[in-house]
This record gives sequence, structure tokens and C-alpha cells, in this order.
Amino acid sequence: MLDVHVPQKSEHTWTDFTIHIATICVGLLIAVGLEQGVEWLHHRHELHSLREDLREEDEKVLRDNADELRVSTLGLAWLDQRMAAVQEGIRQHKPVPYIPPPGVRARSSPDDHVWRAAKASNLIEVMPQQDIKAYSEVDALLDQYHEIARNHAASANLSAFERQFRVSPESRVLDLSSATHADLVEELRLLSIYRSNIADVRAFNLFVDGAVRAVLQGERDLDRIDDAENKDYVENRR
Repeated sequence: MLDVHVPQKSEHTWTDFTIHIATICVGLLIAVGLEQGVEWLHHRHELHSLREDLREEDEKVLRDNADELRVSTLGLAWLDQRMAAVQEGIRQHKPVPYIPPPGVRARSSPDDHVWRAAKASNLIEVMPQQDIKAYSEVDALLDQYHEIARNHAASANLSAFERQFRVSPESRVLDLSSATHADLVEELRLLSIYRSNIADVRAFNLFVDGAVRAVLQGERDLDRIDDAENKDYVENRR
């Protein structure tokens, strides 16, 4: 006769349970580790790409800033000539000669579009705090530069006053032979204000130049970046 035996129930011990839980935990840790590793590599790639883009942008800022410095230097020299001519006319009571402005080609104003875009998209969060502070310093300088450069009040006031002395409405050539003593005094005052505006623009060009060069060379200490700004200004001011 065939005997039928009921299968014996397997016994689970605490050791089996512990091994099972440990296996699950190890699997989870491996999964989390892999995910964090992938995220770290992604952030590292983003940081490398952002730094390269910022380096290229800083090099362009230096080129554009050099053009602005050249133009402002020419502008200051031209204004100095005009002011000297007007002062001579006032002293000698004689007509003031027309001095044509220097010809300048179209140029790009220095700007940090890449940095501002990265800041708006929170991409800068992948950067170390020292990098963020250094590039924020450059960004603040460029904001101040643009604010001063956009101030056209001095130029507009000078142009409005000189309109009466143009040889024709379409021409910018001036004929100051009919200018009175009071006219020349006012002309000198407006020229002086305009020169101060151009000098302020040039000062910030020099601050930007010093700061960007320092950042490009790897400087991240804000005090040393500030020293570089002032050093460039002191060595090149006029």
C-alpha cells in the first residue's frame, strides 16, 4: 500500500530573515549609489561646460572692453582739445575752431549673457561658492558700467545747445564764430560735464578689465579681485 506523506513545513529562522533584509538593504544602497554617481557625473559635466562657456565669455568681455577703452580714450582726448579751444576763445575773444570728433567703428558692449542665463536657470548651483562670488563681482561691475554708459543726459544736453551753431540742420559741423562770451562759457560747462561722464565710463571699463583678468587667471578671493580692479585703474587712469 502506498504511503502518502504530508510535506514538512520549512522553518524560517531569524537568521534567514536578517539575511533577506540585509540583501534588500544592500540592493537599495547600490541603486542609490549608482543614481548619485550618475548625478555627480552629470553635475561634473555641467560644471565643466559652464566653466568653459564662462571662460570664452570673459575673453570676449576683455576684447569688447578693450574697444570701449579705446573709444573712451579717444573721446577724452577730443573733449580735452575742444575744451582747450573754447577756453582759448574765451581768453582771447576770438572764434573757436571746429574740431571734428574721432571716427569710431561699430562695436559690441561688454556683457555677461552666459552668466546671467546660468543664474536665471539656477545652473550656477553646480558651481563652488567661491566661483559664484567671483563671477557675481564681475556681473555687478558690468551692471554699474551699463548704468553709467546708458546715461545720455550729458551728451543730449550738449547736442541740444550746439544745435544752434550747426552749419545746417543735417550737419554736425559747428560754426562757433557767432557765439557770444556767455555762449562759450555755457559750451565749456556742458563739455566739462560730458567729459566727466566719459571719464566715469572709462573708469568702470578699467575696473571690469582688472576684475575679469583676475578671474580668468583663477583668482577667486574677492579682496584680491578688488585689488586687481583698482590696480588696473590706477595704472591706466588719466
